[in-house]
This record gives sequence, C-alpha cells and structure tokens, in this order.
Amino acid sequence: MKINCSKCNKQLTQDLYQVPYKCFNSEYGLSKRVWDKETYIDKWEDADGELHENEETNYSFKRGIFIIKPKEHKYSWTYKDASGVDSKQKYIKKYGDDGGQHYHSVLGGSPQVIICSGESILEGIIPKFKSGYGCCNYSMGHYLKCECGNKVGHMYLDCYEDKTVHFIEKNVTRTYN
Repeated sequence: MKINCSKCNKQLTQDLYQVPYKCFNSEYGLSKRVWDKETYIDKWEDADGELHENEETNYSFKRGIFIIKPKEHKYSWTYKDASGVDSKQKYIKKYGDDGGQHYHSVLGGSPQVIICSGESILEGIIPKFKSGYGCCNYSMGHYLKCECGNKVGHMYLDCYEDKTVHFIEKNVTRTYN
C-alpha cells in the first residue's frame, strides 16, 4: 500500500505493509514487529574531569510498515471526575475558591491516522530542515504539507520522538498498485 495526497494524488510514501494497531499500543511493551531498538553507550565528562558512561536505549518506528490508529473520541472532565463533587457551587462550598477551573471541559478527540516511519516517506516530501534552530527537527506534530498545500499529516521526527509521521486519514488516499 502507498499513501497519496487526496488533493493532487502525489505519492508520499514507499510501499508499506500493515501491522495490527495492538502491536503499536501493546500493554506488554514495545513490539519487535513495530519498533527498532538501538542501544548505545553515552559518555561524558563532569566538571571535575571524571569520565562517566551510561547505557541508553532509543526506539524508532520500523521502515516499510504502517499502523492505523483508530479515531479517539472526545471525553468530558467535570468537578465530579476530579473531586467527587457534583457542581461548581458545591466544590466552592466544600473547598473554597475553584482556582479558575471550569465545571466542564471537553478533552481529547483526534481523527483516525495512518502512522508510518519518517524513513518510509519519499525523498523531497519532508521539507529540508533549516539550520540555526538547534537540534529540534519538526517536533510535536508539526504539519506535513504536500506541495499542493494540503495538510496531509503531523511529523514527530525530532531526536526525542519516535520518528513517525501521522497521516490524517481524510487528507490522504491509499493506493494498492
């Protein structure tokens, strides 16, 4: 399967095969079907000149696979959820000022996404990162736009992230040729 832009039909990924979502979101840890494990020794010198070593482990999403993460529904958060009190008035009566909290907040909610490795994206799709911004490289869901301007996904490509791209299902098409 390949992922194309739904607006201009430009191919965005190499050929990918699907892995079940439960392997991505396993309650038993990181699945070897989805994650590559890299272990290395981090060495540094402290202010006294003493050398230290620490074993570090990084996980990155494997190249050539994809996972379909289901839509997350929105949920409500109320005073009752937080403190067992039914209303703002009862909360203020019991605890004093509510500290600017709102009685009802709607949290979460995200569309269905197709997750794949940043290494599975074709060359030229992810824009070249501008130097001078430190080590950060398209982190925390920075939009990935097709050359036609369509926002096709979110990038999590920085050194502390899992190096994935989350394609928004409604903004891309899947092709099987």
